[in-house]
Amino acid sequence: MTVTQPVFSGQTGTLTILSNDYNATTAKNTLTSYQTTDGGQHWQAVGQVQVGPGPILVSFVSPSTGWYLDRNSGRLMETTDGGKSWQTVQASGLFGLYSQSG
Repeated sequence: MTVTQPVFSGQTGTLTILSNDYNATTAKNTLTSYQTTDGGQHWQAVGQVQVGPGPILVSFVSPSTGWYLDRNSGRLMETTDGGKSWQTVQASGLFGLYSQSG
């Protein structure tokens, strides 16, 4: 199990927990997002997504905005609602960001 550092804005915060589920027929990870509105006194699961069996990287820049990268498939996913839902980031958008900053 891997737990990310919580990211706060005032009393609102988000963290994720990556848990492994390996058995005879499947190998997968589950990424669960948790949010707090009382400075971390209480946390509530707000979203869950199944991710590949390999390593992933997770990063949040605010309680609402974050990404995860599946290092085996190269798939990059983004959330703007604290991990309640995740959307695929298109490669063209990444190249556009790179070319604008370079």
